Formats: sequence, C-alpha cells, structure tokens
Amino acid sequence: MQKYKLEIRAVKTSNTPEQQMYKVDEEQSEVKEAFSYSSDIVRITEELCDLIQACFTMLAMYGDIEDIWGKHLDKMDSRGWMERI
Repeated sequence: MQKYKLEIRAVKTSNTPEQQMYKVDEEQSEVKEAFSYSSDIVRITEELCDLIQACFTMLAMYGDIEDIWGKHLDKMDSRGWMERI
C-alpha cells in the first residue's frame, strides 16, 4: 500500500452549497449504516473518508480550504483539545 501525506483537497463539483449539504447528509447516513450493520473496519473507514471528503468539498465552497482548516486547528489548539504533531 502506498503511503500518502495527508492532503486537503476538494472534489470538483457543480453542486450548489445546498446540494452539497445533501451530499454530506447522504454520506453521514452511509457512515451510520456502516456502524449499525457492520463490524467491517474497512467499510466503516471508507464511509468516514467519504463523509470527510464531502465536508471538505463543502468547506471549499466558502473560501480557501487550507486557511479555513488552519483556523479550525488553531481554535482546537487554543482550547487544549488537540496538539499538532
């Protein structure tokens, strides 16, 4: 398996923000289904990654995704909830 550096990328989409919100809801439902009906870690993690991707794509609709995510991480750091490594 190839190792990847964690990168934040948005999917190219013609969705409006409202349509993308429905995509996020759809992906969230698939995560819930995977947890409810499966102990298959591969399926669960695939569905979680799909949800994260849909969220990042929606974030990108509102500005520079790396800037937005960086501000979020700074907020988490300031609250003592996480540490960047």
